[in-house]
Amino acid sequence: MQISSWIVSTILLSSLAGCVTPLSVSATDQSADNRAADNLAADNLAADKFAADKFASVDSAESSFQSYAAVKKNLNGLQQYARDITVKVTSGDNWGSGILIRRQGQSYTVLTNQHVIWIGDRLKVQTPDGKTYLARRDPSASFGKNDLGILKFTTPSPTAYPIATLGCALQLPKGTPVFAAGFPLPLTERSTKGFKFTTGAISLINQKAFEGGYQIGYSNHIEKGMSGGPVLNMRAEVIAVNGMHQEPLWGDPYIYQDGSKPNIGFNILSSSSWAIPIETAAHTVALRNAQSRNQCLTAKR
Repeated sequence: MQISSWIVSTILLSSLAGCVTPLSVSATDQSADNRAADNLAADNLAADKFAADKFASVDSAESSFQSYAAVKKNLNGLQQYARDITVKVTSGDNWGSGILIRRQGQSYTVLTNQHVIWIGDRLKVQTPDGKTYLARRDPSASFGKNDLGILKFTTPSPTAYPIATLGCALQLPKGTPVFAAGFPLPLTERSTKGFKFTTGAISLINQKAFEGGYQIGYSNHIEKGMSGGPVLNMRAEVIAVNGMHQEPLWGDPYIYQDGSKPNIGFNILSSSSWAIPIETAAHTVALRNAQSRNQCLTAKR
């Protein structure tokens, strides 16, 4: 049984969107900037397509244009909000992402993946303003076998970073628009440089979770390094935590926590990214204290 558990854990880690030391990239700074510009253009094109598709069925050309402009403005605001609540969790040359979920004076709480908080011993958090703070794991925050963890850091002077609003995920219908964010690792020349914000939709919601607590499938393209970052709905609520990218490198990470396997084809499962719903963290004191009025965190599962 120990060997089987180790194999499952190793396969899962091969698919997780973080915890990999970036490879050196030999391209020049100029070509890196060009790639960053291409990535930004692609993201903007995806955002434009999302906004256009959202209101493609509106009959009136004038009202359609106004609706398109409104949703594009809202999408830009949502991207900025995602950037404001997402932090980079670093240790040496490794990093993942995290979500600001609570502020108590000068102390902040970050929700992320368990595999992110074990990327190294000396953890740091880089906030949206570019400042870096030493971070510590919260040993009291236990998520069982779920791939979630809590970090805490303190600012030396009063600083008011925005805090995420949490929402529900498990009852969302297929096709619901969602947005994912984080900091990709520069593994290849095609990797996104800096912060990444993606548009997509819910593709699958399992009745029970895969190993690590992964239960929400979505079409957004997630890169390694975006583990621990937020998945948001149209209301700018964090409904899930990034963690598993599409197309696993090897093995089969799609095994339920009870050891059984889904009656869904591997190709279908691997075409989605996978996230852990906020409801999975509902029992944790850190989250209940952070947003005690949130219905997802107070409802019994």
